Amino acid sequence: MLKKNHFDILAKQLKALADSNRVRIIALLLQGEQTATELNKQVRICQPTLSHHMKVLCDIGLVTLRKEGVRRFYRLHTQNFRALGRHLLTIADYSEGCQQAKEQGLPLPSFPEFDQIFARANNQQAN
Repeated sequence: MLKKNHFDILAKQLKALADSNRVRIIALLLQGEQTATELNKQVRICQPTLSHHMKVLCDIGLVTLRKEGVRRFYRLHTQNFRALGRHLLTIADYSEGCQQAKEQGLPLPSFPEFDQIFARANNQQAN
């Protein structure tokens, strides 16, 4: 059965990605680790706004931060992006299965793998 916290996790991640500046930052980080200064030059937003966006992305586990003296280095947390992708694919697959079952007059399929995927993703994010 779907648990409320699963929806909360997905909602937070999707909400964070619903901002065009954050999507631009993610696109820049696809090229590899970058400093806050490098990101700021490319995204062209004020430093406090960049800091806010980076905190949001780090807090939900899609970006990691490495500090070296006063410099801050950011990179994508690819495992958590993969987990997010798996969550969305699982929802799509389940939806297709339900639609097929309805069309054939069969009972709706169970959704046990959803809990397992979220548990795995949460364990990876905690590490």
